[in-house]
Amino acid sequence: MANVTSPQPDGVYGAGRLINVTVAFSEPVVYSGGSPPLLALEIGGEERRASYASGNGTSSLNFTYTVRAGDTADDLDYRGRAALSGSIA
Repeated sequence: MANVTSPQPDGVYGAGRLINVTVAFSEPVVYSGGSPPLLALEIGGEERRASYASGNGTSSLNFTYTVRAGDTADDLDYRGRAALSGSIA
């Protein structure tokens, strides 16, 4: 993973709001077979998972996270290099 970003500005988001997250790589990546990749997020000390949305075969994978009631965090963060799960090559 070269870079993890979100186009949403910092702010307060209510339950049900979708947060888009993009994981950029230095070259195109492909996930194959099984379940699509997931991205582990750190939200107020709790681990949450963002779901794969698009980007297979490109250098950016896009994920979405739906804010849950009670989610609180100063900053949305991901759980480091091991945050991405799934078969990606």
